[in-house]
Amino acid sequence: MSFRIANPFWRWVILSLTVLLFLVVAYADSKSAYADQMESSPRPEDWLRAAQIEPDNGAYWYKLGLYREWDIDNGDLNKAIELLSRAAALDPRSAGYAMSLAGAYETAGQIQKARESYLAALEDYPLSPETHWRYGSFLLRQGDAKQAFAEINRAVHGDRALIPLAVSRVWLETRDVQPLLTTVLPSDVESHQSALEWFCAAKEPEAALAVWKRMIGLHQTIPIKNSFPLEEILLSANRGDDARQVWKEALAASGNRNETGPNGSLVFNGGFESDPANGGLDWHVIPMPGVTIDSDSSAPHSGGRALRLKFDGTQNVALQAVWQVVPVEPLHRYRFEGYMRTSGITTDSGVRLAIWFMGSKQEPIILDNNTGDHPWVAQTAEFFTFPDVHEIKIMVFRPTSQKFDNKLGGTAWVDDVSLIDVTAISSRTAGHP
Repeated sequence: MSFRIANPFWRWVILSLTVLLFLVVAYADSKSAYADQMESSPRPEDWLRAAQIEPDNGAYWYKLGLYREWDIDNGDLNKAIELLSRAAALDPRSAGYAMSLAGAYETAGQIQKARESYLAALEDYPLSPETHWRYGSFLLRQGDAKQAFAEINRAVHGDRALIPLAVSRVWLETRDVQPLLTTVLPSDVESHQSALEWFCAAKEPEAALAVWKRMIGLHQTIPIKNSFPLEEILLSANRGDDARQVWKEALAASGNRNETGPNGSLVFNGGFESDPANGGLDWHVIPMPGVTIDSDSSAPHSGGRALRLKFDGTQNVALQAVWQVVPVEPLHRYRFEGYMRTSGITTDSGVRLAIWFMGSKQEPIILDNNTGDHPWVAQTAEFFTFPDVHEIKIMVFRPTSQKFDNKLGGTAWVDDVSLIDVTAISSRTAGHP
């Protein structure tokens, strides 16, 4: 069915209105496109032109306000507040505009108006982690710690990525770890782990230990690797006893066995009965070309298995791939023992055990050079630690050969590595029959 207007007058009226409507729409579109073009310019005067073309667009006034607030050469805080206020009035549902206005008010010392702007943002976006975070940070700066901690807690519950920033902000403002543990952090291992890593990176062992104790008190499973950063900073702070205690707690919390050695040996997992954790106070095993490192249960010195190193004969290996850090005491006498077996070890430079004295000028102890074929043989040493020795590194070691025929082949096994604190035993038994 077709509709036709017979009267020419009405046909001209309808045509004219259609053309007029088209021109109005085209003008609006072209004006909007021109304003967008001006807003994308690098020149602030073009942004003002965009705002004048489309005065009801809050985004243009917002951009101008931020420029006036932060520009070093043309900054004008009062003008920034005026522009940001206009943006917020045009779009009262924008939490971003309200929070930026609050920040400008705070910088200008208008604290009550800043508080009102933050509360307006929270009213519009009560579930926004960023809004709670910025309001909590504001309260913290104003000395309202109790309410600040509550707001930051809501923020980190909504966005766990904020936890390191929350730890940093609260710690630097208060230098007190307890608010973090009791009020700010969610009660789960992952959140506390983020805090632990921050304190370890900041070299704050006391605060890191407090976080760790809280983690243990949650009675949740903690992966063994989570303790590695804490043990590292405790060792670097010469707090070997604390590092041992953390390691013991980490083993229990992760469900691992405490592989302490016989006769009070300080070496953990000295019989290689468990796979190395590759961190903490366990063995570190670093992959390297020319050698395969695994365990072998075919003929250990004792127990169920031994460490095995198979060399493929393609590399002049500088072997420092298996090692363990052991906390020790200065001015103590220690007795070291480890067993090694070899089969077909080539070149003049074979495999041996070695002891390094970390952070000290005390000379390392390099034990027997094993080449060719040898049954299980003990490598032993007794030494007295210098006054500056707080930790040693026990290592399976091989320096490169300087000979022409220097590619290392064959297999070596290591088992039953132990370190006994002779001084401590003598002190405990002194005066007893």
